[in-house]
Amino acid sequence: MLAAMQRIQPGAVVCFEEPNEWFNHLVGLQDYRDCEAPLEWASVFNYLYHEFLPPFQSNIRGDDLVVMAHCLVDGQMPHLVPSARDLNDPLPLNGGFEPRGRNRPALTDWEPVHRYQGVDWTGLATSDTTEKHQGAASLRLENAKESDIVQISQNVAVNSDSNDAKKRYRLSGWLKTDHMAKPNAIMFGVFGPGMKSLGQGGRLPFPAAGAGWKMVTADFTIPSGADTLRIMVHVTGTARAWVDDLMLEELQPDGRTPPARFSSHTLAAQLLQQWVTLYHGEARPWLQFGRLLHPPQLTCAATPYQAVSRQGEKTVRTERTMPAVLHNAFRAPDGTEAVVLANATREMQTVTLQWHGKATTLALQPAEARLVK
Repeated sequence: MLAAMQRIQPGAVVCFEEPNEWFNHLVGLQDYRDCEAPLEWASVFNYLYHEFLPPFQSNIRGDDLVVMAHCLVDGQMPHLVPSARDLNDPLPLNGGFEPRGRNRPALTDWEPVHRYQGVDWTGLATSDTTEKHQGAASLRLENAKESDIVQISQNVAVNSDSNDAKKRYRLSGWLKTDHMAKPNAIMFGVFGPGMKSLGQGGRLPFPAAGAGWKMVTADFTIPSGADTLRIMVHVTGTARAWVDDLMLEELQPDGRTPPARFSSHTLAAQLLQQWVTLYHGEARPWLQFGRLLHPPQLTCAATPYQAVSRQGEKTVRTERTMPAVLHNAFRAPDGTEAVVLANATREMQTVTLQWHGKATTLALQPAEARLVK
């Protein structure tokens, strides 16, 4: 396969999805998935073969600082998670459920939930160009049977590093009900890293049937440590209802309520930039070509983390404790050694590194990556 490919493109490489030592001499990249394991992450393959074969994490989440920090200090290739979002878009994205063109459906940016905890959710969420509050369309939710459930959701980044911590917000939307067998609402919740619930949220209840279009609002505070606001447009039981013009606003001390807007200036983006810069720059002899060594002792704080793994079709969430700062040591081809550290939290961390008989105290800013030669 490799020979056939290289006759067409000399720079072609073969990539394996799972580690297989028999083919290390033929493989150019290793699709590595240690972070998907339900047990402790231990990069055994990478520890043995890093200097021969560069790995990368296949299904990395672009907002998970712990996984990104682990992969960075493990010498894995930076993995950019692309986004089709336009900077400065009002949040939630596509809150008006407007048609977006032939190649972008009207419900773009919203995630339909078809199955949860072994139960099929068979209700319908569609674009309705006939019934709407304003614009060209609205979201129509329809359940034909009492057992039907319909939900579309969106995760909105509200990183505390973007000064969202302890800010007041208002979620609003225009809602209309034709009929509804039981009370329902647009629900929202606030989550920390790893989608760990912070026990806060609220709801926008659907109005009574026949009341027409009603604007419903809910004010709330984003607590420190939050990074995600999950909005769930959810209806259970026989129903037909509509949603339009969902909007998230910032409640300013002077009374102004400007719309919250999407921004790429998150800690995860900053960590990724440092990862790319180190991997292709100053730290290249170690992170890209170095041999992974037994890590020296590092004294640091611990941080709770909810690891997400897959077991067949089942998603497993495991509560565990991780170091606040992750680290590893490498030996470059010329024999020189270096330690790479990454702060996986949104707070400054002070650590003590014991290396070659010397104790060094380091202060790392939130999501900071550092090379120590």
